[in-house]
Amino acid sequence: MFKRLWECLTVWSVPPTSLRGAQAILAHAAGENSPSDPGIVNEFLAGLIRQLYQELKVPVIIQGELKSCLSDVPLTAVSPRQEETTPNYINTFDIALWQKAECDKLGAKHVVLVSFYPHYWRAMKATEKVGLTVLVPPGLKEMYDPNNSQKWARYKWVNRLYELFLARPYFLLKGWV
Repeated sequence: MFKRLWECLTVWSVPPTSLRGAQAILAHAAGENSPSDPGIVNEFLAGLIRQLYQELKVPVIIQGELKSCLSDVPLTAVSPRQEETTPNYINTFDIALWQKAECDKLGAKHVVLVSFYPHYWRAMKATEKVGLTVLVPPGLKEMYDPNNSQKWARYKWVNRLYELFLARPYFLLKGWV
């Protein structure tokens, strides 16, 4: 528990791993700027997913906010967007559980996880907690969008404080990381 708490407080990036044996690409999205604007973070993530799909040719399972950016990639499964589930909030662990269920349908256990920093560490730990082995791709970035619908994801200092004092401790207490 102490080791995981220490990671919650200190780990802001994760080194890439080998992608050998990847059976699926999973992606967590940032909030959209609006229903018609996915935002620069989601556009970046879509570019990374596209590149990984071209290289790996494995099923792609994404959070719904990325769908509009990926019309040229065959998508195996797409979650609802936050806008479609309001007032209920789909958190990172909810997405990890949903993605695990989709991977179970495919028999996939080794997954390439795509997301952005500083959210990535929490997404990776939640994905591992549900029983998947995470392969970390190269090219992940720490990104912010001043127009993001999620106020805590607009600026570095706000997002780091959100992760440090709210999101990560909450996930740790819930046993989700």
